[in-house]
Amino acid sequence: NTVEKESDSNQLVLWFEDGTAERQVDLVVGADGIRSSLVSSLLPRDKGLKYLGIFITLGIANFSHPLLDERGFYTLDGGQRLFTMPYEGSRMSPTQSRRVMWQLSFRMEEDVAETLRHSSSGELRELVLQRCASWHEPILDMIQSTPIETIWGTPLMDRDPQELTKSLSTNPLASRVVLLGDAAHSMSPFKGQGANQALTDGPLLGSWLQKASLSAAIKGFMREMAQRTGPKVRQSRDAAAFLHSPEVLHLDHSDFNGVPRDRVRDVLSELGHQKIGAWLGSELDNRIESVLRDMNLLEYSRDVGKTKIDVDAETLALSLAAAGDSMGLRNLSLDNSTQIRSARDSQGRSCLHLAVQGGHVSTCRWLLTEAFMSSIEEDSNGLSARSIAVQMGDDHIISLFQTDCL
Repeated sequence: NTVEKESDSNQLVLWFEDGTAERQVDLVVGADGIRSSLVSSLLPRDKGLKYLGIFITLGIANFSHPLLDERGFYTLDGGQRLFTMPYEGSRMSPTQSRRVMWQLSFRMEEDVAETLRHSSSGELRELVLQRCASWHEPILDMIQSTPIETIWGTPLMDRDPQELTKSLSTNPLASRVVLLGDAAHSMSPFKGQGANQALTDGPLLGSWLQKASLSAAIKGFMREMAQRTGPKVRQSRDAAAFLHSPEVLHLDHSDFNGVPRDRVRDVLSELGHQKIGAWLGSELDNRIESVLRDMNLLEYSRDVGKTKIDVDAETLALSLAAAGDSMGLRNLSLDNSTQIRSARDSQGRSCLHLAVQGGHVSTCRWLLTEAFMSSIEEDSNGLSARSIAVQMGDDHIISLFQTDCL
């Protein structure tokens, strides 16, 4: 609720809403989000949060569709942006229900956005349906399949950490306070940096506390954190403006997954000529594949990790796991999910065994959570992936097994 300085030392007193207090506090770590009560206590007149001119609403739908099978899609019209991604379930777990997360963001005046923030979930869903009424399949079905209780919305705000650090520098209470995550550097989600920067704050603070006095560590952390995250906040702000502007519809389309750069414009021209677009829904992949085949580009587009899929799938899966190529495994799983789980080398080692031996944490995580592989299954030598990780002393991989990612 409030922070005060002890009368006889540099320590702090923390007062809570229930009237209780925590005294003789050496360090306060504020990680209480974008509308931080700690920031409000330290800077009662703080105007650091800036509205980005965009309102975002999201939900989690009980839904499956070919365009959402192990992937998601963007739809933009120059003023609105819809983003989708898998949230739960996969083709590797046919008995598990499929759920997808969607976000619709759009420009809105601040006073209107603040009023909309207090709308019910049902009202937000109706607004989304109205805004997407003319959009392609399966958007309306996906929105309508979204449980009301999962829908919410908020105006998008950000905070410049360098301005915040400057404001705090004149407050004597801040000499024992550090701020992490959204409390210090909230940013738009359009560069995918918010959580990443917050996760980086923790180790940075630990490093400063280990190598310097408390006062020096606080100043050093706040300075370095602000220098690192300030550009990310501004880049995310620029991305928010760009993705909700007409300019986004006039990109230089130089990349098309699976197509050589010098043939992209030809492919896009042919897709336009044949009126092939997202509105085709479940037929989109087949129609694009037909165009690529007619243009003799189909084999190129099926290249996975620079290795053709027509190679034996199990051998390829083992090779990708040993190399730590998570993206290659994910692409391979689109047509060969069973082979990834069943693949064994001459020593009876699975993809998970090989990923553990290579120290590939991300690949191990994918094999556990997406391919549902077992960490206790033994190879021909009686060794499980779990026991190999213990023998190697790889704490990062051991932690995956201990947190029951199975």
